[in-house]
Formats: sequence, structure tokens, C-alpha cells
Amino acid sequence: MKQKHKRIISKVAIIYPVFALALLPWTLYLAHSLPAQHITIHWDVSWIGLNVVLILSLALTGYFSYTESKLVAITASVLGSTLLLDAWFDILGQHSPSELRQALLLAVFVEIPLAITSFVIAVRALNHNPAKQKRINPYIRPKRQKTTKKKR
Repeated sequence: MKQKHKRIISKVAIIYPVFALALLPWTLYLAHSLPAQHITIHWDVSWIGLNVVLILSLALTGYFSYTESKLVAITASVLGSTLLLDAWFDILGQHSPSELRQALLLAVFVEIPLAITSFVIAVRALNHNPAKQKRINPYIRPKRQKTTKKKR
């Protein structure tokens, strides 16, 4: 089983960077060929879908944090990434100066700090080692062990 796992990791280590390199010319092509404006008939569905992902990742991050599951690293990473995407599209999708100001304030004071917090949660969850943890809840003092004196 370990050998199969190592093969998958080595393939990913090669294939994913190749995909990243392949996206570079495509991104340059899009930068020069896409129109500055585009009307879409599914704008509402796009935003609803993004918000559903935000709701689910917020709820699951909270749940996995409460249950002290390592899965919190995944959901917190998804949450952080989705928050950054939401901020990006909120800012770029505004039409008036007041909408832009509101999007910038939301991004700077809510979405970006929450995204950073989510990434910190993910990293800490990955580095967490319960064997080294002295107590689960830092707000509860551990009970003192009674020491017995030896009689001579």
C-alpha cells in the first residue's frame, strides 16, 4: 500500500506543475481575447453557488474544529480560498463607486482576515500532535495527583 501511495504522490509532483505551466499560455490568450464586458444569464446561480460553498465550508470548519478532526485542515483551506475568490469577484464586479467602496471594506475587514485565519487554522491542524498535547482544554486546570509519602 505504501508503494502505491508513493507512486501517486510522485505522479502528482510531476503532473500538477505541468498543468500549471500549461495554464500560462491559456491565461495569456484569455488576457488578450476576452472582452472587457460580458453579460451572462447565470449570474445569480454563480453567486448562489459560491455562497453555498461558503456556508458549507464555514459550517464544516466549525464542526470539524469542535470535534478536533484533522479534516478541519481541508475545510479551512477551502474556506480561505473561497473567501479570497469572493472578495476578488465582489471588488471586480461592482458598477458604482459606492458598491466598490462597500466591497473593499468587506474584503479588507472581513473576507481577507477570515481567509488568513482559516489558513492559520489549516496549518495548525496539520501540525497538531495530540501525543504532545498536555491537556485538551487550556481553560481547565489538570487535577493534581496526590503524592504519597513513604513511611520509614
